[in-house]
Amino acid sequence: MADKKLEKQLTAAIERLQQRKIPDDFIRDQKDFLRWRAYLPSMQYNAKVYHRLLELTLDLWHTGQRANRLQMLQCLVDYRKRDSAPKRMEYYSRVPDVFSQDLLPETNVMMVGFATELISAPALPLPVRQWELARMLGNRLLRRVALDEAQMQELILLSAHNERALNRVLRYPAAHETISRWALQQMNNVEYCYRRAELLGRVLDLDPDYTMDAAVLSADFEEMNRRDVRRISEMMDEHRSTALLREEWPDLFNEADFNVYPFVSKRKFEQNPIPGFEKRPGFKMESRDHRTLGVQVPDLEKAGEKFYGQLETYKAGVMLWAVYYSHLDPKTKRRLLKKHFVPEKTYTLMHLGDRMKDAEILKWLRTRLERKQG
Repeated sequence: MADKKLEKQLTAAIERLQQRKIPDDFIRDQKDFLRWRAYLPSMQYNAKVYHRLLELTLDLWHTGQRANRLQMLQCLVDYRKRDSAPKRMEYYSRVPDVFSQDLLPETNVMMVGFATELISAPALPLPVRQWELARMLGNRLLRRVALDEAQMQELILLSAHNERALNRVLRYPAAHETISRWALQQMNNVEYCYRRAELLGRVLDLDPDYTMDAAVLSADFEEMNRRDVRRISEMMDEHRSTALLREEWPDLFNEADFNVYPFVSKRKFEQNPIPGFEKRPGFKMESRDHRTLGVQVPDLEKAGEKFYGQLETYKAGVMLWAVYYSHLDPKTKRRLLKKHFVPEKTYTLMHLGDRMKDAEILKWLRTRLERKQG
């Protein structure tokens, strides 16, 4: 058994190094897929083979025919060559117009429909334990894929209640007027309080001189506070329920089963808040000991004083990140970064300039520092 596994690994390594060119009809049916499934991702990419692989997956997806659907889905993701994808840093730096150029037009249409179904369907023709992985793979299929107007509208509608769809909308690899107009409509929607900078970046694609009102950030902050208050209330309910169980059924009560909130130090809370509490992007949250619960909880009073005392600085930071997330040309981005910069956000601008690989903005920042020191 071990020898067979080693043989497969060696064959895959050889195929990866040789980059064997395969014919268009290399995968004709399920039998061919089963024969080459372990080695296909290591072979040279062929758009027609990929199209056939997608057809096979779709044919089997909703039939009662016995097949390893998850394995076929994984192969769809793995076979799209890594060398045709942008480098990791480029993807997360939102380099504009980084679309896949390796799909046939008909493949693109089929794959968008299939991937959208994967991330949105309430149930999938797979064992329940595989649903989350299948949705994650569907999300990966949608990355860097160009969408037409109807497909984009469908994805935007889905994004209202689907985090993966929202990611694909906000991280679409190019400026898109439909996304920008939708983002502008959501600027006062506190449901997107965590994604404010990304939404704003999309608005800047449409109107580079747009400036967000500080009241938007205030509303976002208060919404996060309300969620934290609800969470503390839920924890208190759980605490009272546990106390009742301990009192009424001491023999059956198991302390370990109910010790859900072990003590967390102030330092650890600030680094990694207890799951369930709201993490404010770009804002270091204050914490306090909760005497009844015996854990660290957000100190909303201190946080409010700090937030409103630094609101304009916080707003500047959000604007800088929004410029970074936008798909504007480098010259316009540079102008906007200078426009929204405040000295308190020096490290933020230095970080963004590095991620954008923009030496000019870093030189500008260095000149400002030299003048200040001189």
